[in-house]
Amino acid sequence: MENRIKEILVKYITGQASDEEKRLAKQWIAENEAQEKAFIALYENWHQQLAQKHDIIDTNKAYNRFIEENIRKKTSYNWLKYAASVLLLCAITLITYIYQQKNIKIAYQELVVPRGKTKKITLPDGTLVMINAGTKLSYNKDFGKTERTVLLNGEAFFDIAESKTDVPFIIYAAGFTIRDIGTAFSVKAYQEDGVFETAVKEGKVSVEGKLNQKDGEDGKVFINANQLLKINIKKKSELHQAKKTHTPLIITDVKPAYLEEYNSWQNNFLMFENTSFKEIINTLERRFNVEIVLENPELENYHYTGTFKPDVDVFTVLQIIKETTPITYTLQEKRIIVKNTNQLYHQKPKPSFMK
Repeated sequence: MENRIKEILVKYITGQASDEEKRLAKQWIAENEAQEKAFIALYENWHQQLAQKHDIIDTNKAYNRFIEENIRKKTSYNWLKYAASVLLLCAITLITYIYQQKNIKIAYQELVVPRGKTKKITLPDGTLVMINAGTKLSYNKDFGKTERTVLLNGEAFFDIAESKTDVPFIIYAAGFTIRDIGTAFSVKAYQEDGVFETAVKEGKVSVEGKLNQKDGEDGKVFINANQLLKINIKKKSELHQAKKTHTPLIITDVKPAYLEEYNSWQNNFLMFENTSFKEIINTLERRFNVEIVLENPELENYHYTGTFKPDVDVFTVLQIIKETTPITYTLQEKRIIVKNTNQLYHQKPKPSFMK
């Protein structure tokens, strides 16, 4: 039976399984937690390697991760041993499968939305995606057949279509893995912002990765409808300097009306909620396709809250910020230069609220 299960799981993962084989695969996966975890570890490692355009699956990583997680949770040894052996056999078979297909290159569709623009698309599986300015979205040209995986650098809102082939929807962004367990959610992961966010409108998602930067270990959290997850992403050098001031992930319960406002960028609104000046500058650059230079680094630490209507321009936003902050701004050769007008101001800035 073990060899038969191995063949079925490989076919199931690679999209070659018949209806009866799909039924048997689901039945085996659902029998116990150990077998479910074995399948998830293999499946995610397989598709993550595809997304990263690697030629070979890192089977040792998947195998060891599965063993360690289940030992920590004291899973039944007999079931663990059996499921792990099947996992290893499947991994070996998948490597063989890759070598057989090595001459077939994976073709990726890459969509780049420039600054000053937004775009709405429908993925091959029927999923609707609203993409914000300055965003890159990539997916396999065979998307929807054997996998539904996208790579995101930027911000997008996903309204997930129901899978007709039981293939989960997975997003890789800023080193995190977002798995859809619902229908509608947004992901914000601009590299230049140093912040990862996901907000769930309907359904539920799981987020996996280094959720706690202090210990650097992988973890997993579930975000339900009307919840917002925010994680500060720092470079290793910055983490070393900021160990004492480490900020863990934050999960906030919010009202549906807040989520509508949070996603109002889809209708050209601008919303900031205790947002740093640095992140605001990045947003304004993407929204208005301009270059803004902060001449004084201390200005980056100011925080603001406010919402602007679609007809606002970049100078209106800066003018309102100027009302609560000692700054001046000038236009020099198509660049907006922002300066601190109070060089003697050294007090740590407190949140300021826009009108």
